[in-house]
Amino acid sequence: MTASSPGFVYPKITPASLYINRREPEAGLPSSGNSFMDLLAKLLMVYGRRSPEFHARKMGLVKHSDFNAAIRAMTGLRACDWIDEYIHIAACDLLRNTDRSITLIARQLGFSSIATFSQFFRRIQRQSPYAYRHNGATYHFP
Repeated sequence: MTASSPGFVYPKITPASLYINRREPEAGLPSSGNSFMDLLAKLLMVYGRRSPEFHARKMGLVKHSDFNAAIRAMTGLRACDWIDEYIHIAACDLLRNTDRSITLIARQLGFSSIATFSQFFRRIQRQSPYAYRHNGATYHFP
């Protein structure tokens, strides 16, 4: 069954699956039951942190407002806020559970530089990625 086949459900992106090479099949991962959000989570892991407009186009939506309305209806958050929260959770998980360099994590999550990633992370987490990894960090809910 392919992504274009009727009845295909995109796999749920779980913390454990964040480390899977993007080219590996993900057929064994369970679905969250919401294929729209599963697709968005998958797009975030493939393309990283991009604008809501970018992800709306990738999902085949013509209007950004439709995308934002769908995300708000399902989560109560604006699309850009949900994307930032998802990327933040992924960053925390990667920093805590892998030995990948912070530069590699930043690149994987779609940041153009480690400085941009550090500013993003510090804004939400209130500490640097390095401090989070090395100080027995706890996740900060914004």
